[in-house]
Amino acid sequence: MYKTKIFDLDKWITSFREDMFHGIVNDSSLIFEVNDGKIKGELAVPGFEKKEISVRAHPKYLDISGKMEETRYRRIRSSFHRKINFPQRINPETVKIQLANGMLTFEVSLELGKEVKIVDF
Repeated sequence: MYKTKIFDLDKWITSFREDMFHGIVNDSSLIFEVNDGKIKGELAVPGFEKKEISVRAHPKYLDISGKMEETRYRRIRSSFHRKINFPQRINPETVKIQLANGMLTFEVSLELGKEVKIVDF
């Protein structure tokens, strides 16, 4: 293979991108399981209070965000945003959320029988 400065630069950019997004792609702060038509999950949100977190339920995903501002010796701001996509539609009316000890737990019901169906003709 012919190596050039462009090849080296491309290799460097690729390794930088992998290092930069490693924590986002392999994030262990979100754990969930699917059982009996329900999805239960936990999201680590240390330091956030209930009033600082917003949860929006959509038919295909949950949109969870938080923003806090704290002033002790100096002003500290922190925020997060997670969009949790589901493999099939959920019923937004059945979403249950709890926050305890820095863990946000959620439970959603899948809309069973409303999956995409391939029809042969």
